[in-house]
This record gives sequence, structure tokens and C-alpha cells, in this order.
Amino acid sequence: MAAQKQGEEERARQAAQRRFEQEQAREAAHREAEEESRRPAIAAAPPPGAAVPAAENFETDPCKTPAARFMSTCRNR
Repeated sequence: MAAQKQGEEERARQAAQRRFEQEQAREAAHREAEEESRRPAIAAAPPPGAAVPAAENFETDPCKTPAARFMSTCRNR
């Protein structure tokens, strides 16, 4: 009977230890996610004075679209 009680106590202690470790891991992941969200997105932006790729300087003529017939500025062209 004493061995059975001791086994139950050991299993309960191990379960409590696992719950504690899971909670610690969850808190660490939460802190890491918060830190990641606080980091500025500036790191992905090009440095000031860097050349802009040609595709980003591209402009379209709004009068060459199918909806141009409804635009008053394109009717007289």
C-alpha cells in the first residue's frame, strides 16, 4: 500500500513538473513573439539614397484602361 501511494505521489510530482515546464516554454514563446512584433520593419527598407528598381518607377496612363471611357479627363483624347 505504501509503495502504491509513493508511486502515485511520484506521478503527480512528474505531472506537475511537466505542467510547469510547459508553462515556462509558453511564456518564453510569448515573450519572443512580443519582442519580434516590437522590432521595426525598417530593416527591410532600402537604405536612404539607394537606387530604386525600374519597375517601381513605372507609371501607367489611366486613359489607356477599359474604364477610361467613363473618365471625363480621357473623353477628349
